[in-house]
Amino acid sequence: MREFRVLGVVAMLVFTAGVAQAGIITFQPQWQDASALNLGNSGWSFDTEVPYWAVVEEYVAPGSDTVALGASGTTDSDPSLHISKTITNNSTFVWTDYHIVISGQGVSYVSGSASSDKFGTIVEGVNSIDFYAPQLVPIGQSVTVAFDVQIPEGMFSFGIDQTPTPEPATLGMLAMGGLALIRRKRL
Repeated sequence: MREFRVLGVVAMLVFTAGVAQAGIITFQPQWQDASALNLGNSGWSFDTEVPYWAVVEEYVAPGSDTVALGASGTTDSDPSLHISKTITNNSTFVWTDYHIVISGQGVSYVSGSASSDKFGTIVEGVNSIDFYAPQLVPIGQSVTVAFDVQIPEGMFSFGIDQTPTPEPATLGMLAMGGLALIRRKRL
């Protein structure tokens, strides 16, 4: 009888340990094109229920640019990864919206998971998220966007393309400044 109790306890420990370890086994953040970013830091922590990746970035491009980042690793289940990105606008223009496209074999955006601290209008595509109004992101201020991606079991690799959109008035001022510089060079 005692042997059955010991076997039962061992079986319960093995089952519990298997459940606790399910999810992402290895995780490696990657920046494929950081030309428009001055990266503050990127870290991730593992919650027993939902893997969480927090990214802190400083966008420094003088104009609108698409910046790619991503991650790769291995999983032993099909976990959702919660991504929270805080981006500081240190570009030369005010942002009216922010666009994200997720790519990767078997990786998909989890519909309804997107949120933002400034952008209240969220338009979801199959693997894209567009964040809009009501607030702008002035130069020197930050915006946080968050969303979940579903990762397949086994080896994975995915990318996130992100593009801020300049306010039309800012674009006009930049264009006029550029024309003034061209005119000045000709004189």
